[in-house]
Amino acid sequence: MLIEDHSVFLVAVGPVPQGNTTALTAHLQTGDASPEALRQHFESTYCMGYWDGESGIAELATNPFCEGREVLQRGSAFHWSGPTFDGETQAQVLRAA
Repeated sequence: MLIEDHSVFLVAVGPVPQGNTTALTAHLQTGDASPEALRQHFESTYCMGYWDGESGIAELATNPFCEGREVLQRGSAFHWSGPTFDGETQAQVLRAA
């Protein structure tokens, strides 16, 4: 989902989070540093930012690795590119719903 105007944007990328953090907390309390629940928790990213020409710069994000960097590019389509929790780069074209 993308909400934007000429100066600011709010974007949500990834699946809609399911459930709550109970399973995640239980895994982490037992010392499980890489549970599936942790990966799933960070599959979605939400960013709020501003436009610098055609570049969308994230100011606030649920993934701190997005903050201060270009995450959107606007032109004939909107292009998302941002780091995942694992340090990979995810990129996709945002489509109209």
